[in-house]
Amino acid sequence: MSFQNPAKFVLSSSDDAALDTGSPYAVRSVDHMVPAAGFAFPEGFDLGAALAHAIDGHFPVLEIGCGAGRIASLFDDGYIGVDDNPHSIAQARTALPAQKFRLHDQGDQYPEAATALFYTALLHVSDEALGSLLVNAVRGRKRVVIAELMDVRWRDEGSSPAFNRDPEFYIFLMQELGFKLVHYAKPEAAQYNHAPWNIGRDSRITFLAFEKVAQSVSDDNGRTALPAIAENGIRRAGDMWVRAEDPAIGCDFEIASHPFAIDHLNVALRHCDRRRVALDIGANYGSASRYLSRQFDRVLAFEPVRATFECTRRNLAGFSNVELENQAVGDRVGMVTVADAAGDIEMIRIDDLGLEAVDFIRLATEGFELRVLKGAEETLRRCKPVVILEGSVRGSLEHDVAGSECAALLEALDAQRLAVEGKDFIFGWPEQD
Repeated sequence: MSFQNPAKFVLSSSDDAALDTGSPYAVRSVDHMVPAAGFAFPEGFDLGAALAHAIDGHFPVLEIGCGAGRIASLFDDGYIGVDDNPHSIAQARTALPAQKFRLHDQGDQYPEAATALFYTALLHVSDEALGSLLVNAVRGRKRVVIAELMDVRWRDEGSSPAFNRDPEFYIFLMQELGFKLVHYAKPEAAQYNHAPWNIGRDSRITFLAFEKVAQSVSDDNGRTALPAIAENGIRRAGDMWVRAEDPAIGCDFEIASHPFAIDHLNVALRHCDRRRVALDIGANYGSASRYLSRQFDRVLAFEPVRATFECTRRNLAGFSNVELENQAVGDRVGMVTVADAAGDIEMIRIDDLGLEAVDFIRLATEGFELRVLKGAEETLRRCKPVVILEGSVRGSLEHDVAGSECAALLEALDAQRLAVEGKDFIFGWPEQD
């Protein structure tokens, strides 16, 4: 099952008997709320069976964020637990001396295992830290299982923050890391299936299981070979089309831009309550447009480089609410020369599009930002969108955006700098949040 649109997936049942995979390891079936090995399971569904379906015989399992070992108590063998809390690891070792637990320090390499399991762990990881954690944690895995309350409406930014995310966020991000969704289940969580917990938000535990997509083939000598190059000098990398000569993306494709791009985009989206129209200016291979298509009713994407546009057109096939144009965006109308564009390309102005609403603008034009903003002043003044000015993965956006003419233009329109994420700057009109 390849990823297209998560809304089209048929949810798999979590009520079936635990899978008989023939593996020498097994996950114990939990009889609802009966505690196992001294640990309580208030979920109200058979957690062992749900995990067995998601893991599907891919042992050993590495649980990242194992805490005091509650989930570990469900495993007979084939389990490794890691946590960065020494007190929790000490508790787990005392309660389950036969299991393997390791204290994990930042920068440590994760133990080898076929499956990485995150059970109600990633909701404690901030948006800013999530990308780098996942890149390191999933490297070398055959399977990744993520399970938690997946609804952004559970977020709590209080003294004990919770960073709940929608399933689509994880599906998209894991796809960018080279994994496809193979299992999707939503058993009801008894401890949340009553007022006030279940009012206006999803009270089910979402189980997502991903498998690594084969990225390369071997030639007759067993050496790794690049995927075949298609017409017009483009090739497949994972489930994305890319330019064959692009040095930023090798055959071991992990992410189309960089592992923190979606984290930064998500930070910007937290300031955007209205989700009608988004502009993706400098769409590159379409990763951000894909994500924005699930957040907004309509996405207008612009990519001026013809070879890149050909990749993006294929990558956005099936995303019916995304309108992609092979145009440059600037401060005047006419033909312009753009680096790598192989000839002149048409330039348009945002103010000339006649858009009644614009709620979000992603701007990644590698030094062309000011001209884009000058051509969008009327739209900015009228619509007051959230604007994210993205730095380039190659570092070409080296100027200090906060002190640049871009910031001056936005601030003259009463916009405020809302956040800084690495090289990315986020502006908006707070009263519109």
